[in-house]
Amino acid sequence: MKQRILVKLPSGVPFQTGSFGSVTHGQNQAPPLFLFPDWDLIWVREGHPVWKLLDGTVLDVPENHFLLLPPMVPGWLQPLKTNLGLWYCHFSFHPVLPAIWPSVRNDYLEYDRMTLSPAIISAGDVPGAWQAFRVLFGPHGSINDCSPWQIERALLQTMSELADFALKLNLSSCDGCLLDIATEADSRQADWRLIDVCQRVKDNPGFPWKVSELAKSVGLSLTHLNRLCHSNLGMSLKQHIADLRLKHSLGLLNIAFGKEPLSIKEVATRCGFASQQFFAVQFKKFFNITPSQYRQRLYRQATVMK
Repeated sequence: MKQRILVKLPSGVPFQTGSFGSVTHGQNQAPPLFLFPDWDLIWVREGHPVWKLLDGTVLDVPENHFLLLPPMVPGWLQPLKTNLGLWYCHFSFHPVLPAIWPSVRNDYLEYDRMTLSPAIISAGDVPGAWQAFRVLFGPHGSINDCSPWQIERALLQTMSELADFALKLNLSSCDGCLLDIATEADSRQADWRLIDVCQRVKDNPGFPWKVSELAKSVGLSLTHLNRLCHSNLGMSLKQHIADLRLKHSLGLLNIAFGKEPLSIKEVATRCGFASQQFFAVQFKKFFNITPSQYRQRLYRQATVMK
């Protein structure tokens, strides 16, 4: 009998921190390295992938199954006998606040003890999670034209269903192998330089980072660092910083209960954008909605919730 692979679910509100989308991988392609600074939810729509982690753990994920990966768990997608199709979403968790609106209290995944979930879950075991996740994608695997609030709602529903499933299982660490955030030694084996740079940018996305200085700080040339970024994140470091800033802006655009909201210009400045106009253009390109339109939808939601 195979040992069950478990992940620890944190308390808080899940929110999108990275991209979501659909990827394919051919059987003759070199195995890519998976290493993300946030949580990654993957659904296998075609094929039968195998991930091999640095510690030797093997994640064998059949078709029509979810794979839930914690942050900073490096692993390689092994060569496949058939083509592979994946749907994925990167996300993190807002911490639980001391006082929250009663109308959104149920949106929090809050636990009195450590809650463990299987890392590999059949879509048939969590049909509600599958239906919620399915909203993000079209009939042929294309990305649906979703607004930020629709993405957040689909992610919240998906994770709520997965958390309910995990609570009903009532697992403990002795039931399987706990898959947790990579240890310091594991991180060094993957590439501690990329991990260090990504973590610094994630901790302070609005800082005026210079990619050349970041590369120098970890003893790499800019070309080498960008090569690592492209290999692991699918983009240059400059683009990765821009993406983190845009996702950070969603939180700043949110309406703070009982407080004067930040202006669009203030949000742009705090997120490291040179001007409000440039911020608006990049936001529209990334989320398919302007910052003002996004805030208007938040106001309408808040009005309905009162």
